Amino acid sequence: MAQAGEPPADLFGSVYFAVIPSDDLGGNDFDNIKHELESFGATYCPFDSIDKLHEVTHIISTTADFPAYHDASDAFINVVKPLWVRQSVLKHRLANPRQFNPDPSLFFSSIVITCADDLPQGDKDALIGGVLAMGGQYSVGMTKLVTHVIALTMNTPQCQLIVDKKLTCKPVLPHWFDDCLKLGKKIDDAPYCLPDPSILQELDGTQITFDGPFGGVASAKTTAPEEEHTTTLLRDRTENLSVFRNKQIYLDQEIGISQHLRTSLEDIIKTGGGTIIDAGCVEKADTLICQLRTGAFSHASPRSGRDVGNLNWLYHLIRTNKWTSPMNQLLYYPLPAKAIPEFKNMRISVSNYAGDARSYLEHLITAAGAKFTKTFSSGNTHLITANLNGDKCDAAKDWGQRIVNHLWLEECYAQCRPLSEAVTRYITFPERTNLGEVIGQTSINRDVIEEKYFPQKTTRENLNASQGSEALSQIEPNRRPPIIAMFDGKENNTENGREMKRKAKANAVSKLHSMASDIALFEKESRRVGGVLKGGRRVNDPDRVSMKSPNPQNRKRSLDAVDDVSMSDVISVDTSSTGEKGQKKQKKVAEQLRIMVTGVKAKDGGFNWDDEKADQLRDYGIVELEDVPTDMKFDVLVAPKIMKTKKYLAGIAAAPAIVTPAWLEAMCKQRKLLPTKGFEMHDKETERKEDYKLKDSLARARENKKRGGLLRGLTIYCTENVKAGYDSYAHVLQSNGARCCLYKGRTGIPAPEKPVTDAQGDSNLDGPHDDDMPEHFRERLYLVTSTQPQDKRLWKRFREMAEEGGYRPSFVQPEWVQRLAVTQDIGQEPDDYEFDDQEVDVPKSAGRKVR
Repeated sequence: MAQAGEPPADLFGSVYFAVIPSDDLGGNDFDNIKHELESFGATYCPFDSIDKLHEVTHIISTTADFPAYHDASDAFINVVKPLWVRQSVLKHRLANPRQFNPDPSLFFSSIVITCADDLPQGDKDALIGGVLAMGGQYSVGMTKLVTHVIALTMNTPQCQLIVDKKLTCKPVLPHWFDDCLKLGKKIDDAPYCLPDPSILQELDGTQITFDGPFGGVASAKTTAPEEEHTTTLLRDRTENLSVFRNKQIYLDQEIGISQHLRTSLEDIIKTGGGTIIDAGCVEKADTLICQLRTGAFSHASPRSGRDVGNLNWLYHLIRTNKWTSPMNQLLYYPLPAKAIPEFKNMRISVSNYAGDARSYLEHLITAAGAKFTKTFSSGNTHLITANLNGDKCDAAKDWGQRIVNHLWLEECYAQCRPLSEAVTRYITFPERTNLGEVIGQTSINRDVIEEKYFPQKTTRENLNASQGSEALSQIEPNRRPPIIAMFDGKENNTENGREMKRKAKANAVSKLHSMASDIALFEKESRRVGGVLKGGRRVNDPDRVSMKSPNPQNRKRSLDAVDDVSMSDVISVDTSSTGEKGQKKQKKVAEQLRIMVTGVKAKDGGFNWDDEKADQLRDYGIVELEDVPTDMKFDVLVAPKIMKTKKYLAGIAAAPAIVTPAWLEAMCKQRKLLPTKGFEMHDKETERKEDYKLKDSLARARENKKRGGLLRGLTIYCTENVKAGYDSYAHVLQSNGARCCLYKGRTGIPAPEKPVTDAQGDSNLDGPHDDDMPEHFRERLYLVTSTQPQDKRLWKRFREMAEEGGYRPSFVQPEWVQRLAVTQDIGQEPDDYEFDDQEVDVPKSAGRKVR
């Protein structure tokens, strides 16, 4: 019997484990882990092939990059880091394996955090949820395992303990976790470390660079290695080569190499213990070398268990003598024979990436089917950059070109289709980080490859179930079934599996099928923004906000009608009544409301809108937005009066219900969601002064929204010295459907194509220029500008550009944009807001070509 304070002797009695040796796990480490597991009842299973998966319940590995990883995941076999063993012993129970998964997508898996006392409770909850969802761990207090303390200053007990005890854990700002979660990658924490985080200091113009190492990108930076270089590289790499041991390898006939090099590669593979498969026996091969996704590639379904890579991958294996999955590097996998159709008309340039990373992106652009250009001009469609510094980025803003980071390109290539450039992760550029440090971490999407190239194969869900059942059916009567047989959502289940026989296996198979709906729900939740934990509550949580209405007729109504519907149409909540034992009844929120709040400030002890109140209302299905979403879908705008803030001016275009802060105050006091009716905002004084009716503006906004926005399809230019800044006015204009371009007077910027309507009434442009578009918008090209000297110097160049495009140039005050936004009316000509342009020479430096 275990003594007090010691883990039970059969702690790992239900565990049948294998260990995957690696550079980080070998020698003494291997022996120590094996000994510790066996000391508490585990059974060691030598593991050298996928065929033996059915014998194990746990695989101990420091990496997910080994041949059987995906098959183990599909069969619900836990793959965990060695730390899982130590944590289980310390806890005296089996630790949750998810927090120790070496899957690189769980990028916080090596992180253990604790929160300092100076963090608001709402921020703590959000951070903890995000870290847990991405594989990290949370400690209530300071322990030896804590790697990061989240704090705002060093004036907390936790941070002082780090200083006094000289601990190795790092005090970091919460901004680091926020940027990591936005990118979906773990970036360097150095700029965020207290006491002097550089992220809070002003940029001094110094270029943020990253010179490596770039992981596997260095060897996966080209699509076609030069034969002379590879012959030299492989000449002496035959001694002690073991990476091909017991491998059946087929070299495709279309890999495009000479017979001499082909013979050399075959000899090297044989020397390394591999067998070369002839062309007529491809089905016998477990490894295929194909340059393109044609020919022998048809035998390489991701679910077939075969590895398929190109020459780059083969050379990498020989160079390192270490197996790695070809799907973990985009340019290790066979290239598509046909380009992504939508990429054919793209011209893409690269900025702020250097060395191997730059070469990698150049080849990836070409492999996707786009045109790579070293120089950047107005003819480019995209700029891929690691940060927003440099001339190319300035020019891209001038010309209104799309600016994204490398994640957009990598994920488009991995999914074989173009993705929206507006996704947050693709337009996130942490100020003190060069994103070159996280390049090359995107893997080929196995499900997409299966669906696109092998559509006749079984679906993932069916395969998961069949593989799990097959693994269960092969278990010997006296062996422990895989982990799925005992998985019940709890961390600890030490039931002795040695006595389970056929009935246990039958029950396990039954349970696997019964869990199908839960597994589907988990995968759906994991794709939601914020992950499984951060995005919401558990299904059985009584405080969970339901996102679905049980009645199909009660689905979300038009945003325009929120202020007109009754309370019963919007919500069904009972937070005050209790059951027989005094427990609260489950909250039932029919819909989630998205709101924006602007200009709400506490005065003379009045209502104060803060994070705590926002968290309170979130429990009733209300989510506060910081900006108008790109889909223009939000329900309520809260403002004390008509305002000229960015949120208000941009928000009007979405035609929301506009209410006073009294609506928020009433809900916080009554602790339930209330209808907006009775809380409408009225500002007669401003309406009289500016000569318009808010009610009429909202009615016009509803009509404009249906047609794509008030300024749909128009291009409007703006200088960077306007009051409140270019970004504010760009956001307002874009919310109203316009394309806003930063104007700096560069040469080579063509004016947008002018709409021309033929005798049949058909326009040369699609959609945006309707027949009811006023003539002053059709004939004029607008520049929103100030009268500062640096702006006025641009007017001559803008006039030339406009006249070359057949437009009349119009130089307008920023107040013109404000007027358009609040009235939602383009019928009035902008004469009252127009400047009289002056002839001023443009500086000679303007308009240089960007390299």
